[in-house]
Amino acid sequence: MFRILIQDEKDKQKWNYLKIKKEDTETKTEEIEDPDTHEMKTVSTEIGLGTYSSVIYEESDPVEYEKKCVELLKTYNLSQLNFVDVKEYGVDFLWDLDEN
Repeated sequence: MFRILIQDEKDKQKWNYLKIKKEDTETKTEEIEDPDTHEMKTVSTEIGLGTYSSVIYEESDPVEYEKKCVELLKTYNLSQLNFVDVKEYGVDFLWDLDEN
């Protein structure tokens, strides 16, 4: 997963993951019969509930992640952004090695 860290404007030592508003969804599953083979298939669909929550932005598709990064470069200073591939490390913690 790819995530984006943004530096706090007031406290330069503080970094937070980018959060976005995302619609809450509910998964609806139903069994449908294929008209040709008469085989039963389970189909899952996501239904929007009309409410929104603030969630950490995560992206698994590198192309979509790159688009989001380019969009953010129009709004933030480059020094305020830190693009993180948490998949590569298997964790989502960052250590400041310069402090030790």
